[in-house]
Amino acid sequence: MNRKLQIAYIFSAFAVLSYLSVKTIPIAQHPDTQSVMAPAAVDSLLIVQRDQDGILIPLNVELNSSMSEPEKMQKMIELMSSDVDNSVFEPVLPASAALNEAVISDRHVNLDFNEGFLAYDAKDELAIVESLVWAATQFDDIDTVSISVNGNALNQMPLKGTPLSENLDRRLGFNNFESATATLHDSHNLNIYYVKEINGTEYYVPKSRRINGGSLDVNDVIETILSNISVTSTLAQPLALERVTMSEPVEIDVDTLVIHLDNSILSEEATGKEEALNTLVLSIHEVLGFDNISILVDGVPVNASGSNEEHIQVSSIEVNRIKL
Repeated sequence: MNRKLQIAYIFSAFAVLSYLSVKTIPIAQHPDTQSVMAPAAVDSLLIVQRDQDGILIPLNVELNSSMSEPEKMQKMIELMSSDVDNSVFEPVLPASAALNEAVISDRHVNLDFNEGFLAYDAKDELAIVESLVWAATQFDDIDTVSISVNGNALNQMPLKGTPLSENLDRRLGFNNFESATATLHDSHNLNIYYVKEINGTEYYVPKSRRINGGSLDVNDVIETILSNISVTSTLAQPLALERVTMSEPVEIDVDTLVIHLDNSILSEEATGKEEALNTLVLSIHEVLGFDNISILVDGVPVNASGSNEEHIQVSSIEVNRIKL
């Protein structure tokens, strides 16, 4: 993983520039859906920490549900600059970082920090931007993010000059670790979920996959998700490992995406393999925006519980929940 961090260090500014010019995948903006990691429960807050391999891990921490949104923003930054569990995770933001205020307007938030925000290590620059955008856009009324320090807008990060748009969103990507041959310019970014085991616990981890070419349709996207294998040895992709493939083209039934898969998605008990199903559902939600996904094998709905539910709701998947 350290090798990938070095690559991320080299390509960080290029990745952001790629985001600023990225083409929109036509079907990727589902009209009535806010793209979030997985809808967090009302009593949880999404933060981002880093594991000992340097991989960014989104975590859902328990929270007092009576807090206002500005209070949640303050708490989010406080936790992202603190050690929530020294034995497993470390903060992405410097300990001296504090949020002066979060100004929300027209589905946009400006995060205004104190000068302590600038006391970061240059190699962490892209990871900091990615983490702030990912965490801030968990809220239903926020799509884009900008960053300022003591009221002064940042159009680039100060140490390495990573460019900052006034409207950063999740097209920026997350865990932007690219191989040396990958093209970061003029590419689509897909945030695809993987699984990582940390101290005996499995965590779902999104990572950017950049692909070249023109417009992608929904079948192209699903094929990419199913076949994608991580270039990072510490991340596993159950869908690729199980060699899951589509048996028929994708269908859209009102607000539900219907996917026909072969029986390699099934366990010995004829229920869906949980990790493979969860990474698929989370990835589809993040890339295409669907909250309801129906997975069929030979025309029969499949889920991990073996119940008769015809579709899987993203909100039913508990993702990376921890107690402080």
